[in-house]
Amino acid sequence: MAMFVFGFALVQALVVLGAMTTPVWFGAPADAGVPLTPLFFVPVLGGWFGAELVHFARRRRLFDERVRRPRTCLALGAAAGALSAIPAAFGVALLSEIVHDAIVTGSCGALSAACIAWLTARHRAGACVHCAYDLAGIPSTNPCPECGAVASA
Repeated sequence: MAMFVFGFALVQALVVLGAMTTPVWFGAPADAGVPLTPLFFVPVLGGWFGAELVHFARRRRLFDERVRRPRTCLALGAAAGALSAIPAAFGVALLSEIVHDAIVTGSCGALSAACIAWLTARHRAGACVHCAYDLAGIPSTNPCPECGAVASA
């Protein structure tokens, strides 16, 4: 989960850097600066919440601590961050008079992370954690016949 959130945070950091190079942030005064809370912290926390919520509802194999796939987690987190940045930018521009920017960016972060996490494979009971091979009838001391990993519940 940490690499997923790190990938998400990397994309949000790029959004903040892009906003820092923009002379005016959506109609704000030029000396107002970049609002870090709605642009970085709230979307990252929303993305973490969305991924955790999906993982809590149905365990995901990608977020299992026994599975070592850091590059996949990082790439999916970055994809979720990019997916949240686009509608958040439009939402902030269109809804800034109605809703606070933090609500828009946080909800876009949570929804995009939840969508990406929902698309990953879920953990099935009685299956190998690494390759999802059905281990029914195989003693727990034997390795998985598909990938060679030690079978575990």
